[in-house]
Amino acid sequence: MNKDKFPNYPYVEPDIAKLALEFGFDWKCTHFYYAENPNEELELKYTVYGGELYILDFNSDRDEIETDEVQFSAPTYQQVIDWLREEYSLNIRIQKALKTKDWWWSIEMIENFLEPDNKILRHGNHTHSDEYYDCVVESLKKAFEIIKK
Repeated sequence: MNKDKFPNYPYVEPDIAKLALEFGFDWKCTHFYYAENPNEELELKYTVYGGELYILDFNSDRDEIETDEVQFSAPTYQQVIDWLREEYSLNIRIQKALKTKDWWWSIEMIENFLEPDNKILRHGNHTHSDEYYDCVVESLKKAFEIIKK
């Protein structure tokens, strides 16, 4: 993994976290992104109280006070993948090609998820990359495009 490219691993980068917020991500997280005002760079933070790490929905559990502060949840990659599957029936698959050793992704949209005669609609261009998380990020962005339609 390229630590320079994914400095906040295992937490998604702010652009993915913002997309998740936009589409209703409300799961509890240990970390959040924060800036004192919209012009400042976002920092990855967490809250400890009484020696314990707080796990909160930072997208919803905020005071209703008017402020310039920017704060939103920083879920892990796996949390976003699981949330997309549970909330939008989008199943993201990341696989390694046997011959080329590249990583590729696909998205299956499962209609009528709980019905016995469900349909699976496939999306994705199977982009190849030698970096696993490049595929994860690209697949997440594509999943949000699918939801937006």
